[in-house]
Amino acid sequence: MFGGDAGSGESIFNDIHYFHFGNFSWTNLSRNQGPTPPARFYCAFATLGSKFYVYGGAGDGGAADGQSVLSDLWSFDLGAALFVFFFVNLGADLAMN
Repeated sequence: MFGGDAGSGESIFNDIHYFHFGNFSWTNLSRNQGPTPPARFYCAFATLGSKFYVYGGAGDGGAADGQSVLSDLWSFDLGAALFVFFFVNLGADLAMN
């Protein structure tokens, strides 16, 4: 699991947690040096092999409600514990409803 908020909208996270099905416990994964995606919630998330991908969502920003729409794509390599930044879609016509 990546990111999320505390429910109040005041605390937005960019941490990574892994769920162990064998003993029903969570582990907070550490990251190596390198770029890190901004904190966010309502993002799309997918896994493929030993990587997971995070796209978009809402995060801290300059909008009137304190949130901004994100349209960036990141991957996280579980073996190397590193994020890789792919792109930001600056031309996206997105709205938070």
